[in-house]
Amino acid sequence: MKLKNQKGEAISAQSYQEFIVKVVTEHCGIVRDDELDEMIEQAYGKHWGPTDLKPWGRQRHPKWKQNVASAKSGLDRRGVVVRFERKDAIRISRREPGWIVEERKGKLFRIVRHVYRVLLPEATYLRAYDQWCRRMPPNQKKNYKKLDQPIQVDFVPV
Repeated sequence: MKLKNQKGEAISAQSYQEFIVKVVTEHCGIVRDDELDEMIEQAYGKHWGPTDLKPWGRQRHPKWKQNVASAKSGLDRRGVVVRFERKDAIRISRREPGWIVEERKGKLFRIVRHVYRVLLPEATYLRAYDQWCRRMPPNQKKNYKKLDQPIQVDFVPV
């Protein structure tokens, strides 16, 4: 059993990717993004050390959130587990503070946005990965000094 990370260690983005694929597969290929984040916090939270929990460089959020975002982005770019956004219009009788409301033909609708992570079929993501590998490198607009990274810890909870 993995204990807490030591100072200077952080769970790797690769570990988060493996966990994300595992979780989305177990949930029949689709899971809400906020639920996925909760599952990651629940599975990894007891293992995060001081480096995982503190902001890294000029970031405002902790290192673990940056690594989870990198993991999701990497899976999305390769077409393995992609981000899918859906907006639902729910009919309502009155407005509430904080709701996004649209009026259509005199009727009120609350707009609810859901973000999902969807596991694509293998044939689809292999084609997407092949295209990603052959892409032209993006123009680099900013040159910045790369931050020294913590020691990457590979760990996927069961």
